Amino acid sequence: MLLDCDEQLFMTFKHSGEKGAEKLLSKWLEAETDSQVDPKILGTALSPNLFLVNEETAMNIAFSTARKYWVTKLLQKI
Repeated sequence: MLLDCDEQLFMTFKHSGEKGAEKLLSKWLEAETDSQVDPKILGTALSPNLFLVNEETAMNIAFSTARKYWVTKLLQKI
């Protein structure tokens, strides 16, 4: 399973090619260098809501991944 940023990069590459992906990466790099790091948040605990998903979302991700896998496997045999 891809992270959101990986999926966004992959879809950009798929639709716009290498130049589109490079443009997206340069935007991310620019945003990364422009952002100010707040030293007060370094070392603090993150809320689980930032990275955990609920059961329904997890099931949807699992079923979607399995469906993509099996469709790919079935198409390879045809």
